[in-house]
Amino acid sequence: MAPLPRACYNSGMPSLPSRTAIHEAGHALVAVILDETVESATVLREGDHAGRVYHSVPRGPDGPLTDATITVAGQLAEEFVCYYTRRASRRSDDACLAAISESHGRQVVEEARRMAGEMLREHWAAVLAVARELDRVGTLGHDGVIEAMERAGWANPRASLLDPWRWPDEDALPPLGQ
Repeated sequence: MAPLPRACYNSGMPSLPSRTAIHEAGHALVAVILDETVESATVLREGDHAGRVYHSVPRGPDGPLTDATITVAGQLAEEFVCYYTRRASRRSDDACLAAISESHGRQVVEEARRMAGEMLREHWAAVLAVARELDRVGTLGHDGVIEAMERAGWANPRASLLDPWRWPDEDALPPLGQ
């Protein structure tokens, strides 16, 4: 497991990515882990407070929880490095969370915050890798987010299922029923 982000995680940390990149990387990483497609993650060049992540719309009974978890991840990522969340960046996230809380209950948002925190802690190196890549190139699509995460050591659990070259040798498997 990656080291846990702690209070003022940025102290003594060289070349910390921009606050916006960390915020957007939090959204993007959690979206990927929750199996949503990241259409784009963007950090605008006009300052340290403009970015956006577009992802697929979560569907099904867990849709509101998934959406809330992705939404709260940006604020949590900022908090992990003692970037106290700016009012401007919170407006759109807070509006989304308020709508989810009103329609599905406050407990959904509280569970989303817990889940997002666990994901960010476990994959903190990947958050930083995505944030650095966002600062470098400005915009990443789904594959770019995954590539940055993998460079940081994140193992895509779906890759082994989708890549036949990674499937186990049939002779190495025990016979069915044993």
